[in-house]
Amino acid sequence: MSDPAALRQHLQAILASPGFVNADRLRRFLQFTVEAHINGEAAQIKEYVLGREVFDRPDNYDPRLDPIVRVEARRLRQRLAEYYAGPGRADKFRIEFPKGTYAPTISTPQPKRMPIRLILTLTVLAIAAAAFFFTRQTVPQNALAIVPARWTFIDPAGLDPADEALAEAVTAHVANSGKIPIIGWPSILKFRTNPKQGPELAKATGAAMVLAISVRQTGVQSRVTVFLVEPFTDRKRWAEDFYAQDLKTQDAIRALAQTIANDLEITLGYRH
Repeated sequence: MSDPAALRQHLQAILASPGFVNADRLRRFLQFTVEAHINGEAAQIKEYVLGREVFDRPDNYDPRLDPIVRVEARRLRQRLAEYYAGPGRADKFRIEFPKGTYAPTISTPQPKRMPIRLILTLTVLAIAAAAFFFTRQTVPQNALAIVPARWTFIDPAGLDPADEALAEAVTAHVANSGKIPIIGWPSILKFRTNPKQGPELAKATGAAMVLAISVRQTGVQSRVTVFLVEPFTDRKRWAEDFYAQDLKTQDAIRALAQTIANDLEITLGYRH
C-alpha cells in the first residue's frame, strides 16, 4: 500500500485545488473513498453506502431510483482528470475511479519520454481532429436559459444580487464552450424588472431548460445554489450547492462560473 501520510497529503492538495475547493459533494466523495482505501475498507465502498454516508440519503434510499452516486462519480472522474492535466500533472500519485466501481485505485506513474516521431504523429492527428470538430455542423436540441433566481420570484427576499453577475458569467462560459445551445444574455435581461416563473420564462424565451442561480450569505461565505429544471414537465435535472468566500471580485465570480459551467456539461452528458 502507498504511504498513508503521503497519500493523505496528496489528497489535501487535490481538495484545495480550484476544481474542488468549492465542490462540497465531490470533496466528501473523494475523501470518504480514499480514507476507506487507506484503512483497507475498499470492499465496503458500494453505491448504497455512498448514498447514505456521503450524500445523506435516508434509510430507504434506492440507487435504482436515485442516480446521485452515479452522477457524482462521473463528475469526480472528470474533475480528477482536469486536476492531473493541470495543477497535479507532476504529482507523485494518481487517484482514479475505473468505470463500474466506486473504489479508487492509487498509482505512482513514472514519467516516460515520448519519441519525437510519435509526438509529430500525434500533433498531426490532433490538428486533423480539431479541424473535424470545428467544421462539423450540429443541430441544437435543448436550448438553455440561465437566469438569476431573484428574477423568477415575485418576492426575492434574502437573495443576494451577486446572482446576476454570476448568472451572466456562467452564460458566457457555456456560450464560449459551444456545446450547449443557450439563450443569449440580452434575452434574459428583460426579466430583471419583470420577474417570471419557470414556465413563463421558458415560453417567453423558447428555452427547453432553465438553470436558476441563487446566492445567499451564510456567515463569512456565500452559498450558491443552482437548479436545473425542465419547466413544462417540472422535471428537476440537477441541484447543487457551491460555496465561495467572496463574490465581490470578478476573479472569484469567473472561477466559480467556470466550475458551474463544467459541472453543467457533465450533468447534461457533454463530458464523460
